[in-house]
Order: sequence, then structure tokens, then C-alpha cells
Amino acid sequence: MSFSRICSWPIWRTFPWFSTLLARIISTTSWLLGNYDERTSIDKVLESGRGSPAFCQDSTVINADDIKPTNEIKTYVREAKGEFLGSGASGIIERLPSGNVVKSPWPGSGADDCRREITIENQIYERLGRHPRLVRIIDWDPIHCALTMEYMPNGNLKDFLLVKNDSVSTTQRFQWAQEAAEALQLLHAANVVHCDLEPKNFLLDLNLGLKIADFSGSSLEGSRASACVGKRFSLPDVDWRRQPTIQDDLFGLGSTIYCIMTGQHPFPELSSDEVENNYRTQKFPDVSNIPCGSIIKRCWLSEITSAQEIYDFIQNMA
Repeated sequence: MSFSRICSWPIWRTFPWFSTLLARIISTTSWLLGNYDERTSIDKVLESGRGSPAFCQDSTVINADDIKPTNEIKTYVREAKGEFLGSGASGIIERLPSGNVVKSPWPGSGADDCRREITIENQIYERLGRHPRLVRIIDWDPIHCALTMEYMPNGNLKDFLLVKNDSVSTTQRFQWAQEAAEALQLLHAANVVHCDLEPKNFLLDLNLGLKIADFSGSSLEGSRASACVGKRFSLPDVDWRRQPTIQDDLFGLGSTIYCIMTGQHPFPELSSDEVENNYRTQKFPDVSNIPCGSIIKRCWLSEITSAQEIYDFIQNMA
């Protein structure tokens, strides 16, 4: 799940009740979306209202009043735990009155999958232990599958660059690139494949230190991954049914470092499909005149074998 909304929004600070209402709306909407395809085509016809005009199939008139839905639409309401910060595929992120952040699974038909993914995320944090490149875990509630962690006041790297790219120094960019490589090496050494390596999943602490985050869709010890990285950060023509590899993450790291150095995604003027077509023919953005350009290109060409190699490369440039 993405932490792209980890920074709080001013309107919710002004109106605390709004976060509670929004969390309830999102919980309900999530369930409806998750169950929409489970209903029959007849159920979908009934969406226009009970007793609405009949519909025809093979010249036979069927009155909607004579049809009973196979499923009832249910509403799931959850009490907000704090200020709503954002949400993703596996759950809802809120800031608690204590100042920490809690990640909770969605309710509804997909709750079991969400609970499993957040449980795997906690298992990954437990395996990795405390590290400067990781968000600090405060508490794990196994009953409700709620993960409490420290708050990152500067949000995620993607949003930070979007707003403040012009003020970021070259020294800071090198630091972020090296910290991103350090974080990824930490995961791979523990047999974890992130599977969604993008700037949105790197958070910034008070001192702009980089921390890798969001392992709810990651692969642990070869477990099935549920995360899907964006095409600008992915090898072309990936079969998502196969086991993810560190090479997938290293490609994403190359694109992430490109974002760090340039302040923009690869081929921002093209659609995702056009970007994938370019990657398929090994047509990449020109990196000849940007810092770390050679190591970025080697990531894209799958010539890098470990994140440690990238860390050492940047270290030797300093």
C-alpha cells in the first residue's frame, strides 16, 4: 500500500470530525467496490431501483419486481482511530492523538487479504529489526492487525520532490540515492523483495533522512507478492504470476535514483504504455549528463547484481 498521503491535510486539522466521516465513507466504498463483481448481472440491473422498467433478453420481458437480488449490499462502519492521512490497497493510515501513525486493514469482503498483507509487513519489520533506513515500529496489535509506527513529518520522497525539488541540493540528492540503496540492500539481505520500489514508498524524517516503507505487498522468503510497481519503475513485460526477484527491485531503484537526480519520473511526457514500449526496446531517458547516470543506466539494463554495488559506487563518488 502507498504512503503517498502520509502528510496531513490542513482541512482535517481544522475539522477533526471530517476525518472520522471520511474514514467511514472510504470503508463503505471499499467494500462496495470489492463486492461489485460478485453480484450477478441481474443484480446490476436492479441498481436503477426496485420496480424500475423491465429489461429484455431474447424478446422475453422480465419485470424487475419478479427478481430477487442474490446478495444484499452491506455497509461496514469503522470508528476512526485518529486523523485520516491516507489509504492504499491493504488499509487505512491515521495519525493517533499520541502523534504516531497506525495502519489498519480495510473491513469488508477483502478484510482477510488485507489482514494477511499487514501481518506480513509486521513480520518483515520484525526480521529486519531497528535500522536508520526503516521507520520505527511502536506497536503491533495481532488481534486487529494494526501496525503502529513513528510519524514521518516530511512525507514521502515523491511528494517532497514535487513541491521542493528546486531547493534540494546536489549533496542531498547523493545522500538520498545512497540511503535508498542501503535500504534496499537491507531488505535483500533478509530475503525480502519489496516489489513496489518507487519514490512514493520512501519516507523522509525530520532531518530528511530516507526510510524505505510499505511492505504489505512485499515477498518474504518467496511468499506471494501482491504489490504491483508502476511501469516506469518496472522491467517491461513482467509476468506478475512469476516469483519476484531482486532484479525487479534494482530496476525500480534505477528509476528512483533518476527521480532523485532530476526531480521527475522517466519519460514524464509519455503514457505508461509508451514508456513500457520504450523499455522493451531498451530506449531509456538520456542520463549522460546527470549525476549517477551510468549506474542508473546499468540498473535499467539489468547489469547490477546488488544494491550494495550501487551504494559502493555512490560512496566512491563522494
